[in-house]
Amino acid sequence: PICFTPLPPPPPPTPPRWRSPPATAATGTFGICLVGGDCVYNGLGASRSAVAVSSGLRPSLFTSNLRFLYYTPPVISSMTPTLGPSGGGTRITLRGAGFLDSKLLACRFNALYFSTQATFVDATTISCVTPVFSLDTVYTVDVTWNLQQYSTATSFRTYTDPAVLGISPQAGSNSGNTLVYVSLASVPAGLTKPTCLFAPSDSADRARLAVDQYNMQSPGTISGSAAAVVMCMTPSTVSRITTTPILWSADPARPLRGLTRVALSWNAQQFDQPDSTATLRRYWYTGDVTVTGVVPQSGSKVGGSRATVIGSNFVNVSGLLVRLGDQSVGQFLCTPQATATDCPSGGRYVPNSLFFIDQFRLEIIIPSSSSSISTPVVYASNNNQEWTTSMVGATSPQSSVSFAYYDPAASTCPNKSARAKGGRVAMAIEEQKASLPPPVCTVAVFLCPRR
Repeated sequence: PICFTPLPPPPPPTPPRWRSPPATAATGTFGICLVGGDCVYNGLGASRSAVAVSSGLRPSLFTSNLRFLYYTPPVISSMTPTLGPSGGGTRITLRGAGFLDSKLLACRFNALYFSTQATFVDATTISCVTPVFSLDTVYTVDVTWNLQQYSTATSFRTYTDPAVLGISPQAGSNSGNTLVYVSLASVPAGLTKPTCLFAPSDSADRARLAVDQYNMQSPGTISGSAAAVVMCMTPSTVSRITTTPILWSADPARPLRGLTRVALSWNAQQFDQPDSTATLRRYWYTGDVTVTGVVPQSGSKVGGSRATVIGSNFVNVSGLLVRLGDQSVGQFLCTPQATATDCPSGGRYVPNSLFFIDQFRLEIIIPSSSSSISTPVVYASNNNQEWTTSMVGATSPQSSVSFAYYDPAASTCPNKSARAKGGRVAMAIEEQKASLPPPVCTVAVFLCPRR
């Protein structure tokens, strides 16, 4: 028989120089190895080490050119904004230390919601967009680089935009600084820093504002006396380039010129979207209101006569007012649509005594007068904040327009000097004899009883 001498067994494979724990075990605070194999690294202390991965079946064979990163746990020190609507879409910026650029970079909210892939900015800054949330509450936010281990956490509050009930006033000067009150149904807890946006409706207005880089935003405050009222100052629309106003009064060719709609934000980033057809949030930018004449220029102290106020930049809003006399003693004439805020009951406010005709003319019903001032100056305002100086025109900028009261029992009409104070009338208007009880006598455009 033929005999064979058995071959000696092969020597065992040489183990790697260093071997990490199995891939399913944690490696301290520095991360975890690939699942299904052993991680082999060629030294300690380096931030990036060459890694060989065993197949688990033939330990003598290893892949090469793979790298595994060991990192210091990241820390979040701040986040902006710290709140956003529950509908998501808020871009938050997180700042801290130890941030890395990873394909698995993501923000996590309450261990339940993940954002879309986060954006690495630098070693101290990343950003991400919030997902849609099911509840209005406070969520913890942390960051991961491997979808397994997370940074320290911070907090993010979600909310539902409160309903806007209306704004007052609804018109003001294009130079800005008009105080606007935004009435809300309620203010959710935790919302303390509102921002108002005055968004132009006219495309040409938007284009001009973009050239001047105006964002038309204004920081607001919550009224101390009414927790459901936000106060904002209107931003200026005077061009930085031409020094002329960008938003101006409407005209027939551009009926939306000067019109904006007020939107609110609670994180200075996302604004609620007002209905384009709603009138509750309309705010008109106009030129300065002027008064250039009143016809007729006099009326009885018993009141009831009608007169036309001539000027410019009148707006048909509830806050439109005409004042006869100084702020401290004058009478305020209100429109029929004036609210209780625009026209408080009693006192010197006279309801249903002012009627809008167009942006150049107003009709007023003269109130009775017991004042010793027989020729009060006529003022007008779209908001009870910015009043005319009753300038008659560029040729005589210091002249004011007055209305002369006369005593029906008097035997003479107003004297020449009183008539002169009536101001220069810009257009001819028919004498309104029907507004005064007959018989009457006429002196220029003054109407008074016959002797």
